[in-house]
Order: sequence, then C-alpha cells, then structure tokens
Amino acid sequence: MHSPTLDQLPPPPANKTGWPWTQESLSICDRISNGQPWPKLSIITPSYNQGEFIEETIRSVLLQGYPNLEYIIIDGGSTDNSVDIIRKYEPWLTYWVSEPDRGQTHAVNKGFLKSKGDILAWLNSDDTYEQNALSIVANLMGQNLEIDVLYGNVKIINEKGDILTELRSVPFHPQAFLYETVHIAAQSAVFWRRELFFNVGMLNEDLRFAMDRELLIKFMTREAKFTFVRALLGTYRCHSSSKTFGMANKSKAELLKLEPFSQIRNRRDYKFWRLIYRIRQFAFLLYQGDIPYMIYRALARLQPTAFDRL
Repeated sequence: MHSPTLDQLPPPPANKTGWPWTQESLSICDRISNGQPWPKLSIITPSYNQGEFIEETIRSVLLQGYPNLEYIIIDGGSTDNSVDIIRKYEPWLTYWVSEPDRGQTHAVNKGFLKSKGDILAWLNSDDTYEQNALSIVANLMGQNLEIDVLYGNVKIINEKGDILTELRSVPFHPQAFLYETVHIAAQSAVFWRRELFFNVGMLNEDLRFAMDRELLIKFMTREAKFTFVRALLGTYRCHSSSKTFGMANKSKAELLKLEPFSQIRNRRDYKFWRLIYRIRQFAFLLYQGDIPYMIYRALARLQPTAFDRL
C-alpha cells in the first residue's frame, strides 16, 4: 500500500494541529537512491485502552508518504473509544483486530505473523514516528543489505505532546549495550529485517517488560549488524500508565533477570567496565557535537526520573 495523503484521511480533531494532524511527510521518489524499489515495511501497533493517544500514533504511520507500507493494529479488546478510532482508519490498514490477547508481547507476535514486510518494527499505541522516519530507514537498509538492525534517536514527550528532552544514542557495541551505555531503549526508533526476527523465534511471550531488550540480545547472538543513524526517528511518551515510566522498577527487575545482564551485574569488575563504556559513550557524543545534551543528562541524573535512569 502507498501511504495516504493528508487530504485522504479523516479530518483531525478541531484542537489538533502540526504533525501528524495538519502536516504530512515530504513526498519521496518512486525508488530509493540506488534505483531499487522501496522495500516493504511492516509496522505493528499493539494497543489496549489507549484511546487518548492511538489516533496520533496511527496518523504518524499513515502520513509517512511511504510507497510500500503494511500497517497492522492488534487491539486487545479495548473498552474505551479505541475501536471507534481504529475503524475511522480501516481503509488504510492492512489488517486489524480487536479481541482479548495475552498481553502486549503476544499482540506484537500476532501482528508479525500477519505481516509480509522485508523490514519490521512495532510502534506502541502511545508513541509516534517523526516525519519521513520510514523513508530514512528504508533508504539506508534498502541500499545496505548488510544492515540487520537500524536504530536512531527519539524525542521524549509528555501526555500533552510537549517535548521534554531527547534520548540520543551512539554507534553500537555489544558490550556497551550490555553495560547499558548504548541506548536502544525506545521501540519507536528500532527496525530490523524479517528473516532475522523469525530466525531468532520472535518475541518471548513470557516477558512483560524486557521483551525488546531480550530480542536485541537474540539478534546479537546471531551476530547481526547493528547500525546507528543520527536522526530523530520517533517519540516516546512518558505518562503514568506507560509501562516503562509507570512501572520502572518492575521493568528494571525483569531486565536484570535476563542473561547476560544478570551475569555482568555480578562481575567484580562491573563498575570498572561500566565506567570504561560510559567514557566511550561520552566520547562519541562529544564527537557528534552533542555537548548540550551531555550537560543536560549529567544534570538530570542529580534528580532522576524513571526516564533519566535509562
């Protein structure tokens, strides 16, 4: 499916302006830079009672202007206005369903089993993509077939959509990731190849919080090539009912039960190596010109929120 244009979608609520309400992504060429056709992207949105935010999520996917898009929504049987909103956009959805499921991880796996895309991602129903994010991703992965996983930066927003800060990352290194000094924490900025995802067995449905990190670990065990693009690809919304923000301690506890995170934490030299990889992180941020961001993060850690501990 080719993404719809702004004038083809239902009008936004009267009080909503800007992206993705009254603005759309820039139009893109019919083919990627090397002349090849655009790869098919499959985006899955799991949702349950997120009527306050899901329309913004949907529009941020559909208004990408992307020529080969597959968008699937798996709703867990919402009792709010979510289903009414989803139905408004049904003509542009590849597939959607609203029925009880076993939670977010199960919903995401259900969606991917319905997908046919070459490049996969999931976008939670309270987060959004930035304008032209999908074309940035597909252009890089379409021209560089050795890239297995691509990730970028995100904006952190509140319930009203106000920008709180950014979460900026650095080039990937396996040990740096395990020592939590390479941030791939926001699902709205991570994409991977279909074959890799199904080869590692999809998401672990026994996990409620750390399924995304465990998936990345499984990618690492297959020696997948991770590539960082220094671009804002999406947003992560901090609000009281979000799992990462509202249940930060439970999320961290589940993460630390995973191997090899648990093994590393028990090493006697853990603090030393974490410091080494933290220096690596700062060096890359300095090289990238992210000095104001470094200062902000240092100050934020003096009075950390759940987000600032990421």
